[in-house]
Amino acid sequence: MLAILPTNATQTEGNTGTKAFTFTVTRSGNTTIPNNVDWAVTGSGGDPANASDFSGTLPSGTLNFAANDITKTITVNVSGDSVVEPNEGFTVTLSNPTNSASITTATATDTIQNDDVAGITVTPTSGLVTTEAGGQATFSVVLTSQPTANVIIPLSSSDTTEGTVSPTSLTFTSANWNTAQTVTVTGVDDLVVDGNIAYSIITAPATSTDTNYNNFNASDVSVTNNDNDVAGITVTPTSGLVTTEAGGTANFTVKLTSQPTANVTLGLSSSNTAEGIISTPSLTFTPANFNTPQTLTITGIDDLVVDGNIAYSIFTAPASSTDLNFNGFNPTDVSVTNNDNDTAPIGDPVTTIPSGTGRLILGNNLDNTIVGSSSNDTIYGYAGFDRIFGQDGNDYIDGGSGNDSLSGGIGNDTLLGGAGNDSIRGDAGADLLIGGADSDIFVYSSPSEGGDTITDFSGSLDTIRVSQGGFGGGLLPGVLLASQFGLGAAATTSSQRFIYDTATGILRFDIDGNGAGASSILATLTGSPTLSSSNFSIF
Repeated sequence: MLAILPTNATQTEGNTGTKAFTFTVTRSGNTTIPNNVDWAVTGSGGDPANASDFSGTLPSGTLNFAANDITKTITVNVSGDSVVEPNEGFTVTLSNPTNSASITTATATDTIQNDDVAGITVTPTSGLVTTEAGGQATFSVVLTSQPTANVIIPLSSSDTTEGTVSPTSLTFTSANWNTAQTVTVTGVDDLVVDGNIAYSIITAPATSTDTNYNNFNASDVSVTNNDNDVAGITVTPTSGLVTTEAGGTANFTVKLTSQPTANVTLGLSSSNTAEGIISTPSLTFTPANFNTPQTLTITGIDDLVVDGNIAYSIFTAPASSTDLNFNGFNPTDVSVTNNDNDTAPIGDPVTTIPSGTGRLILGNNLDNTIVGSSSNDTIYGYAGFDRIFGQDGNDYIDGGSGNDSLSGGIGNDTLLGGAGNDSIRGDAGADLLIGGADSDIFVYSSPSEGGDTITDFSGSLDTIRVSQGGFGGGLLPGVLLASQFGLGAAATTSSQRFIYDTATGILRFDIDGNGAGASSILATLTGSPTLSSSNFSIF
């Protein structure tokens, strides 16, 4: 009699090679004669094994019992794989015994237990760093088991302004499923000072006709894109610029080093508007034009004085912006030299009075250059094109005939141009200015030089000349805009800067028109002569 039993009823298949499943066949009764018996494997149960589980062929064979043999072993080799599948059953059946032997237990069943799990491994899932300079980081993706169909995994960046991913999808097949595929993440430069920004590479749910992998959602990958932007304002050049008193100009440029999140406004001014002025009192950069250099022009001013080459600066004020990276940023000032073009004519006596003496100074009929003392001087230029500087003290200066240039300096001075086309500058203090005959120019570098009285201003002949940089208020070089002049005791529009009261002859300057700022008296014109915007020249 023959009977079969499994030796190891349930085992895992393994991923490679083969796993031995063994069965024992026992002979009883008359064992003194030899017997042969056939055996064969068939799939069984709800999920029967098939030939692919046994290297392509369902196993079979014959056991040969010699006389007195009691037991024999059947070994069935099961092929290992990496495919996720159900537990599969198979049965070994005995048949065709010889020598009239009988079979009491003809079948024995075993189960091939699945040991594979569907999964997608992403390594690493955190700690990756890219940079705005284009720095890259990588991670790898691999399946944990062999799919029965292609598995496609879409990839995307949560913030493409910080980083991009390549490739944008991965495909795993039954042939390459266990070969890790590399994904590259590249940082993107956004030009904004925004610090180091966290973002993610999104691994979307997989698509596959293998239901074990379809919709499997692998781990996303955390990345940080390191910022490379620094808030700054570049001024080029900041030194070596030269203007001339003949009106020679010099240029410099300004740009931002990174993109602001809001407009950035930069104030500009000259440290000495008697030597040079800037083409605009302010610059505005936007997020759109931040890296386009803006060109500024500095123009030299003729002061009619033999004073040599004078150094001055263009001041760049701290920036104003709601972008806190730029607000308050103070760029480098610009150093400039204004080259003198004044020389003392041949035969022109240059007279300088020692400080503190205060005396009577008489010129002659030549072109005189006379510099007073620090006390109260009385100076007569007489005929000729004279240059007279009162310096400190309450001075009396009479240019006489000729086209004279008179400067009172500090103090309450009296300046009389006399005959000729004269340039008269009262400077600091409450000065009495008398142009005399012909066309005269009354010069002001800033509102602080106001408070003067002009006794004989002629609306048809004379001019009031003011500094663009010293006064501000949006004045432009050339003749004053009609909209910036008004009549009355106070400004009536926001555009008006010079307001003339014909009832009193008082000329006022108001930097913001009818805004909140207070006006100041520039001069009182005796007799309330006719005055219009055409009588003003901006330099």
